[in-house]
Amino acid sequence: MSSDKQKMTVIAIIYIIFLFSMLELAFAPPLPHNVEGRVFHSDGTTGIANGIPIKINNTLTGDIMLTYTDAPPIPSLAGAYSATINGSESDTIIVTAWNSTHYGINTSTLLATTTNVNVVINTTRPSEANITIINPLNNTLTNITSLFNVTANITIIGGQDGVNCNATINFSSNGVLLLTSGEVQRKSIGDISLGSSNISVWTVSANKSGTTNITLSSICASDAENFEHANIKTVYNITVQDISSPIIYLESPINNSIFTAVYNSMIIAFVYNVSDESDIANCSLILNNRINMSNYTVQKNLRQNITQNLSTGNYTWNINCTDNSTAYNSGASTVFNLTILPNIAPAVSNIAVETMIELNSGTTKIITCNATVMDENNVSDIATVNATLYSSVSFSGDSDDNNYHYTNFSCAIKDTDNYQANYTCSFTLQYYANNGTWACNITSADSLNATGSGNATAIVNELMSLEVSPTVINFTDLEPGNVSAEVNMTLTNLGNIPFNITVEGYGRTPQDNLSMVCVNGNITISSERYYIVSGLGFNEMTNLTDYPVQIANLTLPQRTNEDDIGSDRNQSYWRLEVPFGLQGKCNGTIIIKAVVA
Repeated sequence: MSSDKQKMTVIAIIYIIFLFSMLELAFAPPLPHNVEGRVFHSDGTTGIANGIPIKINNTLTGDIMLTYTDAPPIPSLAGAYSATINGSESDTIIVTAWNSTHYGINTSTLLATTTNVNVVINTTRPSEANITIINPLNNTLTNITSLFNVTANITIIGGQDGVNCNATINFSSNGVLLLTSGEVQRKSIGDISLGSSNISVWTVSANKSGTTNITLSSICASDAENFEHANIKTVYNITVQDISSPIIYLESPINNSIFTAVYNSMIIAFVYNVSDESDIANCSLILNNRINMSNYTVQKNLRQNITQNLSTGNYTWNINCTDNSTAYNSGASTVFNLTILPNIAPAVSNIAVETMIELNSGTTKIITCNATVMDENNVSDIATVNATLYSSVSFSGDSDDNNYHYTNFSCAIKDTDNYQANYTCSFTLQYYANNGTWACNITSADSLNATGSGNATAIVNELMSLEVSPTVINFTDLEPGNVSAEVNMTLTNLGNIPFNITVEGYGRTPQDNLSMVCVNGNITISSERYYIVSGLGFNEMTNLTDYPVQIANLTLPQRTNEDDIGSDRNQSYWRLEVPFGLQGKCNGTIIIKAVVA
């Protein structure tokens, strides 16, 4: 019994050893095998030139070996090649050789020794696309949101025309680059003749920061074997970044602004707007080439401001901004000038007025006073310009009076520039304005009520002017021996000095001792009488003389600032006694003269 068990154990051990031996044989690793041969032209006898590519494909292992014909200059060896490929004995191999227009294929089995495989190139190659990427180049850097073209030159190689071809674009990173609106990933490019080319273009937008590769491929319906594998090309490391500096627009204060400080300093708001492809990390106010203040909460495309309290002086200012892109691009605005002046009172100069003023009898005269007003804080700081024209008996600040003081509260501007303006101030002088020295004062106030003034003098000449009303005394029709009723004669001073009145008369010629000459007869000078009081009898009145006599107690003073009749007017009353023996109309002349009182 034990003897049989011993045999069985021995058999089992032999079987296991045999099994391991079989497994080792079945899974032996591939070993290098030599393959050699010659490549012939289509006649099958003429060896091809050196440099022809040859591909050896082990169909079992998938190994592929690429080699080239390389023969010594001996005609009988032309087209020779030799290579080593991994495999096992009895593996099927395919050997393919080709030139620019034709190819040949031969199939064989690997031998334990060198395997000899010849190939005849006698089959026309199908079409095959060869892509060259013209743009962009490897390692291109482009700005975010920019547009650029991906351009490829697609040439048909092989031995036949390309039929029904297309071209496709792909990006390795999602979203870094995008095709623009209307673009398609795969373009149909139609038929392309052998040796001809097609230029295919895709417009691409840089969408977000990052790096991507661009791969272009092309295939035609007429393609079959692909020997060159030139229909797929890639450009590498296309990087999208924000490489543009922020753009800053200064809004206010505008360039060359001039401000006036109330208390030698003032608050200025520097207003700007910044745009960029990325968000803004910070913006800084640069005053006189030094960073003054920075803002770290900046909103792009909206008005931003940095406020500072500045003392008087001259400043340059601009804004620098940095974005928060990976490049931290920095941009600077243009430089503006700013001046803050202390408040300077206006200066009044070049005052001009008519130096010798001749008044108009009984009416008014326009007098113009001109001046230049300068304000170093800018002409816009001039708030008011007014003027007074006043006699030496008064002062500029007195109340108006037609005899000695006139005011113009709104002088008219004639022309202006940045810092000065010319003004004209007019006054309507009455005929009774005081004679003598007058002054024109022009005063200007600025927005802070600082004032400046100036004066010019003029002379108002004396004006002696008398108005007599009526100019003809009509004693009406009188019978001889009668005395006329009183006839009123008004005397008015239409000048600016007081004066007395003299009267004299004559009939036909001066000093003829007559008052009137009639058609038949004459009236003596003593028969015409006058007085300054009404209601007197004829014998109580003063005789007219044929020489000048001052009317007693009758002085016409200069008119005062009154609307109604004043002391500048007075009355005289006249009567005539007609002697007997006269006939017809009678006429005579009364001479009334004003004389200095």
